[in-house]
Amino acid sequence: MTADFAADIRVSPLPQTVVEAKSFLARGIELVKGQAPEAAIAQFTKAIKVASAILQSIPRPNPLNISEQPMSLAEVATVEVTLTQSFYHRGCAFCRLQNYKSAIADFTHLIHQPPTSSAIPAEWLITKLTEIYIHRGNAYRRLGEYIYALADLDQGITRSNGSAQSFGARGLLRLDMADFEGAIADFDQALAHHPTFVQGYLWRGFAYLRNGDPGLAITDLTRAITAIPTCAEAFNHRGVAHVYQHQLAAARADFDQAIRLKSDFAEAYSNRGNVRLLLGDRASATVDYDRAIALNPQLAELYFNRAAVSNGAGSFACREQTSIDDDITDKLPLNNAAFYRHRARERKNEGNPKAAISDYTNAIALSPTAHALYQRGLLYLSLGQSEQALADFDGAIDLSPDYGVVYSDRAQLRLRNNDLQGALADIEQAANLSPNLKQEIHATRCLIHFAMGHREQALADFEQLITQLRATGQSSSHTSNDSTSIGSVGG
Repeated sequence: MTADFAADIRVSPLPQTVVEAKSFLARGIELVKGQAPEAAIAQFTKAIKVASAILQSIPRPNPLNISEQPMSLAEVATVEVTLTQSFYHRGCAFCRLQNYKSAIADFTHLIHQPPTSSAIPAEWLITKLTEIYIHRGNAYRRLGEYIYALADLDQGITRSNGSAQSFGARGLLRLDMADFEGAIADFDQALAHHPTFVQGYLWRGFAYLRNGDPGLAITDLTRAITAIPTCAEAFNHRGVAHVYQHQLAAARADFDQAIRLKSDFAEAYSNRGNVRLLLGDRASATVDYDRAIALNPQLAELYFNRAAVSNGAGSFACREQTSIDDDITDKLPLNNAAFYRHRARERKNEGNPKAAISDYTNAIALSPTAHALYQRGLLYLSLGQSEQALADFDGAIDLSPDYGVVYSDRAQLRLRNNDLQGALADIEQAANLSPNLKQEIHATRCLIHFAMGHREQALADFEQLITQLRATGQSSSHTSNDSTSIGSVGG
């Protein structure tokens, strides 16, 4: 938060109403510090009403008689800053209460109606607007409105010349969008600007974990734990990474510590139950699953885990062999889309695409998400059902128009179907939204231009692809990650 400079520019005694507005603002800030955001919002609202009334009541100045000026320029600036600070802090308080729509309304007001007094330093306005774009971007992210979030966070990065805060915020957005490589790139930038940005290591560690690199995840999460040994989330994430590395004792120790630090950590209980089951301790696993369910009944997969234990499955990794009985099904939350998405991922990893498609279909019927549609589209494509795949890619883009990797894969599919104009439009959109997919973009666009007879453009992309492959140490032709891309096309 930037400092309030109003006291530095005040040159005459302020009217009582201005003092009152500043008092409401100061009281609100103290209430926020005291963890009372609702009471703080009431104070900020009073400050906004008083400051707005002052500005609206100021008569036009008399240019012929300076002594008749109702308020000095410095006093007007003080009122404008008080009003700006009040909207800003109220928006932040709304975020604390997860009232993101109200927060967005306050931040939008400030973007559209910033203070205009020439007595306000330009540097202060630039800094404040930068923070507002970042906060509004985070609020849009929380609402799942990713296209607006990305636009705001891009503004934050541009206006701040790439601060750790702005790159970190965009990295979290890309995590939510399942663009794990893009998230890692943003966290790299955040840590390059601010090497002691501890949360950057926590977030990048989680991104590495989701991107399938538990070794690098453990390295980053250990750095985060060293700096903040009370961070339960870091221990939980590192525990999962240890499971992927088949280090079950280390994983159990991390989950134990996460639970010691945060006794109501449902996910940690669930994860520890999984490890205990792998180690053959079914009784303890059941206790952990029961505790996790009591803490968070919405974790639908926990009912599945517990059913597997009660029916004698050897490990949670094999629970696909166990069906959920009617009693367990009745206890599941009405909207158990998370259960179907969870099982779909497992069935996909087990090489059962038809069963995975069935689960994704159930999940989409209950709660459609862009990621579920995209994953089902990839599965359809793996079975040669390109028409269904294209429909799912279209649906994913309709729900999340800034989902760059889907444009990339749809471009490849359209190229296969000889829809060259559509393919070119998609790959250009992918380039704008996900510049981290450089190899896929250059390879696909090269093939599109070649098919369209644009030999110079095709050659330019081919040269860019070779440069990218050399930079990453690859010597073979275009490769791709099966989890995020269809792969090479053409022949």
